[in-house]
Amino acid sequence: MSLPLVVANWKMNTSLADASVLSTLIRNNLRNISGVQVVLCPPNIWLQEVASVLEISGETVSLGAQNCYPEASGAYTGEISVTMIKDLCRYCIVGHSERRHYFKETNEFISEKVRALLANDLIPILCVGEAHRADNSVDLVIAQLKGSLDDVEKEDYGKIIVAYEPIWAIGTADSAESDYADRVGQRIKQIMGAEATVLYGGSVTAENIEHFTGLDGIDGVLVGGASLKASEFVKICEKMVGGK
Repeated sequence: MSLPLVVANWKMNTSLADASVLSTLIRNNLRNISGVQVVLCPPNIWLQEVASVLEISGETVSLGAQNCYPEASGAYTGEISVTMIKDLCRYCIVGHSERRHYFKETNEFISEKVRALLANDLIPILCVGEAHRADNSVDLVIAQLKGSLDDVEKEDYGKIIVAYEPIWAIGTADSAESDYADRVGQRIKQIMGAEATVLYGGSVTAENIEHFTGLDGIDGVLVGGASLKASEFVKICEKMVGGK
């Protein structure tokens, strides 16, 4: 992916009105900005509304889902299948640390989601990250990555975006050091291929975004809390332009 990529994960936030206003503000403020790709991932219940807003955004802003279930249909009350989101989205986040922690999702289950997305021509944004800083942190990340790619064909690795999100940095205002994030990103590219897209996620703000631009191992960012403020998120996107 030649342009830097900025992905907004709104998590379980926004009302219908909030989602409409936030996506509209982001769309309007990014309309004349080139040199960056942007993906908004609202709660699944607002995908249709945000899709309608983004219809007139051209190629600047795309839509992604926060999660999916690997089965095409069936008795899975409350779940959203890949086939349900494919007509609206180009991307889908899987393996986020919150899904792994709160919902006990395993590498094997996440791998099923990755394969289901690929089979439906959607782009997985596969999240990996370690819980604590440790001497073997990078090895733990790589082991999690390999486990989450179980039974995924290596020829499909180039279709997957990997988001490195150290869990100790998420929501803490303590982002990873740029040289460390770069080192992890380069290790990920050794597995995924030199042309793979690797994002950094974990307390990304407009103030620290420049720490993650211009790095060989990092091609963009996954933004959480800061993506809920249109002005802050737009600043992040603007600072990413030309940063890769």
